[in-house]
Amino acid sequence: MVRRLSREKALAVSLAESLPSGYYVAADSTVVLDGESIAKPADAEEARAMLTRLRGTTHQVVTGFTVYDAATGRCVTDSNAADVQMRDFSDAEMEESIASGVPMDKAGAYAIQDADFRPASLLSGCYSNVMGLPACRVVKTLAEMGCSLPDRASMSVPAGCTVSCTLGSVSP
Repeated sequence: MVRRLSREKALAVSLAESLPSGYYVAADSTVVLDGESIAKPADAEEARAMLTRLRGTTHQVVTGFTVYDAATGRCVTDSNAADVQMRDFSDAEMEESIASGVPMDKAGAYAIQDADFRPASLLSGCYSNVMGLPACRVVKTLAEMGCSLPDRASMSVPAGCTVSCTLGSVSP
C-alpha cells in the first residue's frame, strides 16, 4: 500500500505543467501492528484510540518511497521497514501529546522524534524511516539513478540512526 501511494504521489507531481528538470521524491508511511495497517488519525478521538492500542507494543513502521527523474520520466519505487518499541506512557502524557497537535498528521498518531512525548524507541532499522523518509535508502536510490550527490564526507548519519546506517557509505 505505501509503495503504491508513494508512486501515485510522484506521478501526480510528474503531471504538473512546466515541471523543472530534476529528481522528485514522494513517500508514504504506515504503522503495522498485528498485521493491521494504522494510518493517520482523523481526529483526537482516533489518535487516542491508536495511541492506546500501540502503548507498550512492538510494531513496524513501513515507508514506501518513489524517486522520479523529471528528465527521463523514470520512477523507482521501494520500501523500508523498521521495528519500534512503544513505551508504556501515561494517559496524561498521551493527552498532552494529542493536545499539542503533533499526532494528527502522523501514521500511528506519533512522531518518534517528538522530544517532549518520547513515545518510542527504535529496535532495528532506519530511524529516519520511522520519521517518514528512509534517508539512507533514498540517497542510495538517487545515486543509482545517476543523480549528482554531494561528497559523502559532507553527509552525516541522521541523529537516532543506527551505526549500520548506509548514508555515509553511498558513493556520489
